Amino acid sequence: QEVIQDKHHVHMNSTCWATLSDFVQYLGKIGKCHVEETERGWYITYIERDPMLLERKKRQQERATAERNQELRAAKMMEVQRMEAAKALDRAGGSVKVEASDLVRDGAKSVSV
Repeated sequence: QEVIQDKHHVHMNSTCWATLSDFVQYLGKIGKCHVEETERGWYITYIERDPMLLERKKRQQERATAERNQELRAAKMMEVQRMEAAKALDRAGGSVKVEASDLVRDGAKSVSV
């Protein structure tokens, strides 16, 4: 009989699971791993629950949310300023005429940058 080097080694026959597949399914049920069964076998993905990692992800999400909110506030502020400028222009009696026109080139000269 082969001597096992690790003194904390546990055989499957000394656990409550009869097979390794049962153990894998148990890990999926309790949420420790994401378990997927394919025709090639079981695929297990460990779900990281490190408190520092979770805190870092939370801070990144909060930062992204804050940036989106700031962009929305800036866009609203620009719209308000645009409306106020248009009202001020109307009160002064002026007008802004925006009209699209076709691009017309003189001759067949090439454009150089």
